[in-house]
Amino acid sequence: MNENRSSGSVSLAVIGGGYGGLCAAVMASACKIKVTVFERQDKPLKKIALTGNGRCNISNENISINDYVTDDRDTLDAILSSFNREEENRFFSILGLGLRSDESRLYPVTGKALSVMDALKYKCNESGVSFVCDHTVTAVLKRDDHFEIRCGNETYDTRFDLCILACGGAAGVYKENSSNGFDIVKKLGHTIKPVYPALTKVICSADDQKALKKLDGIRVRADLKLLDDKGDLMAEESGELQMTATGLSGIPVFDLTRYMKVGSGKAYRISVDLLPGFTGEMFDERMKLFPLRTPETFFTGLLLPAFVPFICGRCNINIHKRMGDLSDNEVSDLINTLHDCIFDIEKTGDLASAQISTGGVPLSEVDLHMRSKKVNGLYIIGEMLDVAGRCGGFNLHFAASGAFNAVKDMNSYA
Repeated sequence: MNENRSSGSVSLAVIGGGYGGLCAAVMASACKIKVTVFERQDKPLKKIALTGNGRCNISNENISINDYVTDDRDTLDAILSSFNREEENRFFSILGLGLRSDESRLYPVTGKALSVMDALKYKCNESGVSFVCDHTVTAVLKRDDHFEIRCGNETYDTRFDLCILACGGAAGVYKENSSNGFDIVKKLGHTIKPVYPALTKVICSADDQKALKKLDGIRVRADLKLLDDKGDLMAEESGELQMTATGLSGIPVFDLTRYMKVGSGKAYRISVDLLPGFTGEMFDERMKLFPLRTPETFFTGLLLPAFVPFICGRCNINIHKRMGDLSDNEVSDLINTLHDCIFDIEKTGDLASAQISTGGVPLSEVDLHMRSKKVNGLYIIGEMLDVAGRCGGFNLHFAASGAFNAVKDMNSYA
């Protein structure tokens, strides 16, 4: 890099016109860096239009290292700490984007993703950011002192001093383009960990599905545990569980899928506590109150009626048998099933329906400034990295954090 460049002469190629890419473009242009964004679709930010059911859950008031799954917690903690609430609020202010909080989740005050899209695009236009849309970048080549960007057989005619890869992961994209960003970064010498769908539903075993058909569409507050094939605890989540005809869905299930590598030969089970906080003592008191009731009426006010035959079926208990006539073993089985209802996981939803993908470039292959440890002048941010945040704005926050840290480092070049 020529350290004698005049202000404004440094050029940056941003590969990917998603949220992280445009955050980087806005931040870099504010540092007098000349920015060109390459986007394979006909316009940027298409995916963000679907975020938060079209409301765009852009971030969260409570960001913690514990909200992410990664193999390099120290680096991630440094990245997140640098882009704190004060810095993030300053960035939103620069965009002119007003936010509101809903149970710590941050949304645009309009409640529309379009507001986030417009705020970023307007700021890019005001800052002189150039866009090359409807062009799929197939290679990023590092020369002695610059990068070349290739789209198919065509080499873009600008020599770029710096490059940010913000291509996203493999979730929710066309199949033929799902590995495009990973192909680019692999050619640059980086490792690619196997990619799996995350923040998606799970499909249960055929035996479980027979019973689940009668629970399709029912929602219940529950505690969930993810277990490996040895029965060891991998992760825990709580929240609203949605039963489907084929499996389980809802935010706590989505968050558990960040730990799964279904298809890699590993088996998983999910344990569901349908009555969290309902202790054995509470059950005994209820038994004293309603010994003549059958399970159908005994659980009135505690469980939705559809769950009663499901639970009794799991325990092989006659649904018409009075509670006071149950044997000690039947009572024990009933309590255990209520608090530890096991579902065998056959697979997760596919990449096309997943919100994010796990895997990709190990976080250990970049530093806390998002600089590649393989290629000088290259930065990697967002979902290309093996970092998986939970639902609630955490993944968009990580993308913006990466942009912030990368551009902060680029100030020495500008």
